[in-house]
Amino acid sequence: MLPQLSPTRVPRVFMTTDIVGGEWQYSLDLAQGLRAYDTATTLCVLGRAPNGEQRASARRVPGLNLISLDVALDWSAANPDQVIDAAAQVVGARKPSDGRASQHSGPRRH
Repeated sequence: MLPQLSPTRVPRVFMTTDIVGGEWQYSLDLAQGLRAYDTATTLCVLGRAPNGEQRASARRVPGLNLISLDVALDWSAANPDQVIDAAAQVVGARKPSDGRASQHSGPRRH
């Protein structure tokens, strides 16, 4: 059974994605769909950063926070340390305080 949500708290979802293939559009569609449930979504992009057109698409999703981390994707990492580094950066990612779509970039470590 799911716990009851407080009427004063907005449900939040934190998702990771990348811009390769259909994952980007699927993530935006899911974030848009979650708005029907008054859910705020933070989308954390791993790998290459979204281009200008992709960022514009993200800004059209109400309540979406966009974070872009310049870290290796798990399937493209050169070694296990890069995967661990990426995971640590995802855990440390912060949402913007103003609630609008934005971009945050972290360093890629090799």
